[in-house]
Amino acid sequence: MNFADWTRALSERGLTIVAPTHPTPIQVCALIPDGGLVLFRCRGTRVTMERHPESALFVAAPVASRGCDCGRSHDDGPVSSSDAPRYIVPVDARPAQIVAYDGMRDRGWCGHEAGLLGPDEAAPLFDTLWHRLLRGRSRDGLDAWDAREAGGRLEWAQREVVRIRMQGLAGSSL
Repeated sequence: MNFADWTRALSERGLTIVAPTHPTPIQVCALIPDGGLVLFRCRGTRVTMERHPESALFVAAPVASRGCDCGRSHDDGPVSSSDAPRYIVPVDARPAQIVAYDGMRDRGWCGHEAGLLGPDEAAPLFDTLWHRLLRGRSRDGLDAWDAREAGGRLEWAQREVVRIRMQGLAGSSL
């Protein structure tokens, strides 16, 4: 599965994928149906998911300006359709919830392995952390995922990825 297919599948599940989402290292920024934003990141030896309330978000829309030397601003609106507004979470904002997968503990990661994950490896972790977030299971604001406890959910998530891929192939004309 590639990054575009994965984010499309997340959109079909009701999440609105927004900038600054990017594939390397994986970061998914999504507006959630009940308000707020979820930020999923694969960095270092950890994979984290943070939920931020709507009140913590700012929207920044890129604006084109003509380059004359008159000293006045000439805003021409959005630069192009590809320059969508970006949702910004201030650096000092505290998430309402944080859940995390500790790759150092569970897989022996010791550097930047989380940043090397592709969509195939990140999707099951996203699903596991998403379900943890929905259940509100956090301990002091942080809950590391236990691979032994969640083995069945990981298998389910992998089957779900295959099912979504198959649906995509059935809907496309080859």
